[in-house]
Amino acid sequence: MLQGSADGAETGAEAGGGRAGGRPALLARLAAAYGAAFDPSVLLSYTLLHVYSDLPWYLREEGAPARETLPALAEAWFGAAG
Repeated sequence: MLQGSADGAETGAEAGGGRAGGRPALLARLAAAYGAAFDPSVLLSYTLLHVYSDLPWYLREEGAPARETLPALAEAWFGAAG
């Protein structure tokens, strides 16, 4: 985790870390600013296939949906509706 910068400003997780952090509306705003729409199932695929992916950690940090299916997980983590 990054610590404070030389000027004392917070960086990394302390300043939000540049991640949506389980806030689908924020991810939707980012995608709109980028000028693209992303399929939640594709984003989940990229997440799970990444070399440093750690599904148990993700489930602890972001939580799991009531329906225990991959499509439900994709929609919960990456869907604009949340």
